[in-house]
Amino acid sequence: MPLAMASLLNGWTWPPGLNDGHASEMLFGFVLALVVGYLLGPQPRWRLYSIFGFWLCARLSALIIPASLIGDLFNLAFVLVAAWLIVPKLTAAKKWRNRSIAPLVLVLLLSPIGSWFVMEWQWFDSTSLFLFAIILLSLLMLFMGGRIIAAAAAGEIQRHGGHLADRVQPNLEALLIILMSSAAILNVVPDGEWIVGLALLSAGFIAAIRMARWRLWDCHRADLLALGAGYFWLVLGLLILGWALWNSSVYSNALH
Repeated sequence: MPLAMASLLNGWTWPPGLNDGHASEMLFGFVLALVVGYLLGPQPRWRLYSIFGFWLCARLSALIIPASLIGDLFNLAFVLVAAWLIVPKLTAAKKWRNRSIAPLVLVLLLSPIGSWFVMEWQWFDSTSLFLFAIILLSLLMLFMGGRIIAAAAAGEIQRHGGHLADRVQPNLEALLIILMSSAAILNVVPDGEWIVGLALLSAGFIAAIRMARWRLWDCHRADLLALGAGYFWLVLGLLILGWALWNSSVYSNALH
């Protein structure tokens, strides 16, 4: 991060990948590593080292020799191996809401490959591509965060003699999946920013209602409150980004 800021403010040109690779490396490098690390589960040590080696070589290549074939090959190996290990486990779910996470994770993992084709053939601008990835990532955080926080809040409230009736809230969760998926798909429609913005605004309001029903103010654990703070910023980010898109405003700040 210090090197990236020095490149942005002082015009440093080394490493070369700092000049224009911040967004792609943040989304397709750092974030994908978090997703894979969370979903991969227990693996043999040799397999973990191999996956990490592919990822690390791809990141170093993007930093030192950006847009190189060797970096693309390492990235391809990382995402394909990760998808091969993770996606089949997610498709075993019975409910459609749980099964919907499998294609979501698959698209996120394959997004570096898709971004290469988009940039190479100039199908649409890079900002739309990053918006697409952030919408999908936000949906994953809404889903995963909702499952973790709801269960933890219910346990904490029960420990103090209370009862939390509204936990997963499947109807609201289904609405969030539909709205966020629609926003990601409609993002590629020309002049459709206001529709995407409306979908994100709706998702933000629904997520806020869902969060309020968890009654986190009755919980007294710092780790749970920290998770709630993170979920709150996700809700706020969706509302701000949705408002900017709905008003056809410049949304780069909201995107960050």
